[in-house]
Amino acid sequence: FSGLKRDSYVLAVLLLFVYLLCMMAGKKGIAAILSAGVNILLFYLALCQYEKGTYVLPVTILVMILFAVCSLLIVSGWNRVTAAAVLATLLTVAAAGVFYFLVLKLAGDPEYFMMEYTEYLNNTSQFGMLFFAQVLIGGLGAVMDVAISITATAGELVYVNPGITKESLYDGIRHVADDIMGTMINVLLFVFGCGLIPMCVIRMNNSVRFMTIIKLHIPCELCRFFIESIGIVLAIPVSILITSVIMKLTIRKVKKIC
Repeated sequence: FSGLKRDSYVLAVLLLFVYLLCMMAGKKGIAAILSAGVNILLFYLALCQYEKGTYVLPVTILVMILFAVCSLLIVSGWNRVTAAAVLATLLTVAAAGVFYFLVLKLAGDPEYFMMEYTEYLNNTSQFGMLFFAQVLIGGLGAVMDVAISITATAGELVYVNPGITKESLYDGIRHVADDIMGTMINVLLFVFGCGLIPMCVIRMNNSVRFMTIIKLHIPCELCRFFIESIGIVLAIPVSILITSVIMKLTIRKVKKIC
């Protein structure tokens, strides 16, 4: 196989990205790059375990915990805000996973044979777990973003006003949560849609109706989008509850010191 050598362009874009990130965010930018590198390594190790035939579910659960802990710990450091964000992220993803399995019990499995990678799998029993891993890991980033935004807001409110009441703290967090919820769901929608553009355009150019594409070719992608969106919505009350409890303890300690 021969083709145009593009690695120098890719390297140039990567260096530009690293430079801009470090210039704009300083130490936080370096921490973000380190976090991404650690997550890539964890993802590679998880894929190696999948390749060896290890059962998908325990590997997925372990790597998700490591993703959440390493990402938030490296970027934000260890403090009450990070602890609240990690706990809220893991509880939310767990709740979304339980909801997913409850739906499967009521409605049955989606049509995995429509997914593009099924033809390469010899063990058909892995279809469901692979899709479950895809759903949870795909929604983890959005859930983490919501959780850290809410917990960081709560931490800043307590830092600026140590005497803030629980009601005022809840109202302040809720305003931020309402603003970011719609944005994050739209981010998921755009990520979901951009990957489908080539497939949809090619099929529509071959006289396949759009509704037929939705019904026959992308049911699993729609399921993934809905589950991940539910995870974002669940992340808000879970993050608010955990943050309120942790920050309430912080307020009590500050009052005792004062």
